[in-house]
Amino acid sequence: MTAIAEAPSFGDRLASLPALWVDRWTCKQELAAGQLLLDLEAAVQAAVEPDYYDLVHAFHARRERTRKGHVDRLRSASEAAHRDQHPRWRDLRVWWDMHEQTAWRLALSANWIAWKEAQKVAGVISSASKELAQEGRIGLLGAAYRFDPGRGLRFATYARWWVRSQITRSVDLTGRLIRIPGTAIELRRTAAPLREQGLTTEQIARELGVTVERIHDIDVRVDLLLDQPVPVDEYEPGRMGQDRRVELAEQPTVAQPLNRGAAEEKSCVMSAV
Repeated sequence: MTAIAEAPSFGDRLASLPALWVDRWTCKQELAAGQLLLDLEAAVQAAVEPDYYDLVHAFHARRERTRKGHVDRLRSASEAAHRDQHPRWRDLRVWWDMHEQTAWRLALSANWIAWKEAQKVAGVISSASKELAQEGRIGLLGAAYRFDPGRGLRFATYARWWVRSQITRSVDLTGRLIRIPGTAIELRRTAAPLREQGLTTEQIARELGVTVERIHDIDVRVDLLLDQPVPVDEYEPGRMGQDRRVELAEQPTVAQPLNRGAAEEKSCVMSAV
């Protein structure tokens, strides 16, 4: 089949998927997106394999012998085809553009998972949950590249572990979350609706019967995220330097890695086509 006949078929299938940022796809939509990704990769491989066999089948370490590694090798072969002005380099560019759009749509269809897992780690009202949710979206995109519709699992079920892994890695490498007293969290939660109404800090303090300093102190503690590792004194290796932010925390703790227990195995029954 020629590229002229293939490209519209892929385009029609992409157009049939829900738009970007549409949450909670159906099982059939998730599997259709996963199959479209596989078919696009197969089309790219069929186009570049005859002339760039060594790049497509290059030997890699064990950690790269995965579908993600295979896609990376296809990208390298496609870039080489573009540099060499391969006869089908325009088709390759269109296919990769469709591949990216499909992967992003599939990933963001489970955006609610990124928010939910981020709130489990950082808390519902902490501004740190927004940063961790961004990390969770990176995990969603990685899951979209690795999703295999032939396994019969929902994408949301498969992607949850990748989101947890990415968030945990981000917390471990770039920062430490601060334990906040329960009374401060309750006061912050009570003040949140008042902020949405446009009340000033002074008005909120008067409404809740606390001082303005108390409100400011809670804002600092709840929003506090150690986004940089504690500095090490260059003259005394291994000795942690003084950091003013550490003094503000009552009990700084490193978030423990989330449990990697088996994800909920939900079978996905697809209606016969």
